Amino acid sequence: MPGPALLLGGLLADTVFEPFMMTDSLAQQGLSGFFGTGKGAGIGLMFFIIGIAGMLISFTRLKNWSTGNWIKLKQNHHRQNGMEETIMKNNKTVGFFSGFPERRFTDEIAERLGKELPVRRCIVFITACPEDYRQNDEDSAGMHGMFVEYGIGFERFCVVDARMEPADAQKWAREADCFFLMGGGVCAEQMQLMRDKGISDIVRDGPAMVLGVSAGSMNMGKTTVDIWESLVPYEGLGFADITMIGHFSYDDAERLRLMKVVSMERPVCAMEDESAIFIKNGKVEIIGIIHRFEKGEIRPFTEEDVRPEY
Repeated sequence: MPGPALLLGGLLADTVFEPFMMTDSLAQQGLSGFFGTGKGAGIGLMFFIIGIAGMLISFTRLKNWSTGNWIKLKQNHHRQNGMEETIMKNNKTVGFFSGFPERRFTDEIAERLGKELPVRRCIVFITACPEDYRQNDEDSAGMHGMFVEYGIGFERFCVVDARMEPADAQKWAREADCFFLMGGGVCAEQMQLMRDKGISDIVRDGPAMVLGVSAGSMNMGKTTVDIWESLVPYEGLGFADITMIGHFSYDDAERLRLMKVVSMERPVCAMEDESAIFIKNGKVEIIGIIHRFEKGEIRPFTEEDVRPEY
């Protein structure tokens, strides 16, 4: 039994193409040079049109197949790059500090820094007080001196504040072996400064080690709550899924009260001074005394309480 396509072809040949090639028209006269005249000319025209249509459909399908495979290749490439980027990020060391009242690292923290910083060409300090230039110069020099004290100083250093042009900040950031997010100011102003200078992505995604103290350390977590400015959280750099608040002391009643308020909405990593959290390759090391507040209750903070994002 003939199929639908064959029946349709016969119908088109008898009722459309054959009668058309029998007419006396300019189109018929032009086409007769290719398909002739008389019986069979219409069928020839029909097969020609079917052939052209088939060729166009084949080219379209080939193009779609090629595009699809190109997309798959690009996706595979991006997946591979993403894997490499994740490995790079996982190899990146980050360190959260609360504060150093004596203006020096503890021996244990300094030893860890020495191991993680075999190359010390450039360290970039990023202020939390963008327009306090004199203080920024003094603090960055003093903090670099903390490295020098333990024989792990850098060949050069700078402080990024409102004075620095974005292009210069980005150049320093790309050359950095280590970033140090400073404290002593407003957390949100430090985050805005990094965005304004175009270095947020470099700090977050680049290979350089990232350290932070006080406000700077608070900005390194996934969520930042600056209890002295606002209890409204905002997104931090996201090196670990923690909300860090520094300078914890049982003697500081107001800080303790505010930490408890924040802990009703999210767990709080309450760091005492001279404590540290180091993260590398998904492994967490805690130095010193750190507490965990959750729903107003307090207990010791452990490595299991840190969920590294990198």
